[in-house]
Amino acid sequence: MLDFIINPLVQLILFLNNTIQSLGIPYHFGWAIIILTIILKIITLPLNLQQIRAIKAQQELQPKLAELQKKYGKDRERLAQAQMELYKEAGVNPLGGCLPLLIQLPILWALFGALQHPSLAAIPNASFFILSDLHCPSCADWPSGIGWLWPFPPAVGWNVALPYLILPVLLIGTQLIQQKMSMASTPSGGGSQAQTMNTVSIVFALLFGYYSLIFPASLSLYYIVFNIFGIVQQYFVTGWGGLRPQAAAATASAADGSSKPVAPVQVEATEPSVAAKAVERGVSKTGSAPKRSRRRRK
Repeated sequence: MLDFIINPLVQLILFLNNTIQSLGIPYHFGWAIIILTIILKIITLPLNLQQIRAIKAQQELQPKLAELQKKYGKDRERLAQAQMELYKEAGVNPLGGCLPLLIQLPILWALFGALQHPSLAAIPNASFFILSDLHCPSCADWPSGIGWLWPFPPAVGWNVALPYLILPVLLIGTQLIQQKMSMASTPSGGGSQAQTMNTVSIVFALLFGYYSLIFPASLSLYYIVFNIFGIVQQYFVTGWGGLRPQAAAATASAADGSSKPVAPVQVEATEPSVAAKAVERGVSKTGSAPKRSRRRRK
């Protein structure tokens, strides 16, 4: 079904692998995956930016959406109408954060199929630093599924298995960091919707972490590099977001000009009272302050 995307990806990876190998650079297959990730990230950059900006715009509308839910909570039809009017006035597409992702999904599925293509599976010397073979854990020499890992001890030995256990940790960590940065950094971004998004992101991250124990390590390497570039891209568009709320709030307040220094208050001089003027005249005539009169005691 996706052969029209898979075949060009396979040819591109083979070209990158052979070019890097001809240059005498070690770990040629791993570097070919990383370069492919960068190429795809550049191609999909406009879609990624559109997705990030759409999510940010929707987060900024959360306080007003919460007010509408309180106002029309029992009338779902009126609530939906009011929400659509709010989106229209703000110029925000409620599906703007989903459409770019849906467009990129075929590319991700095609890449998954390409990395399992027989032409790529036959590439020899596919080690990458501490990973003995990027074709594993789904390579023919290893037990299928998680049979290479469970039950303990690993069937392939701890010295071989431990590096592959680092992959799910890196994949889950980078994905959660990116998801946290994309969330609202203000209290208005909280609530049931934010909790639901947080739960969904954790479930997806754990799911991808599990897949990294089954599918080729080359696919995990692609996702880790993809997430790292996504984190950098997210930072330059929205800052730290929900990852560091205080830093994000300080950046936002500085951008809004709310952190401008307050001008010192000037105290206006008031005219001296009549009594003060009399005292001053007495001092000027006698050279000293006037003495208080003492009453005679009877």
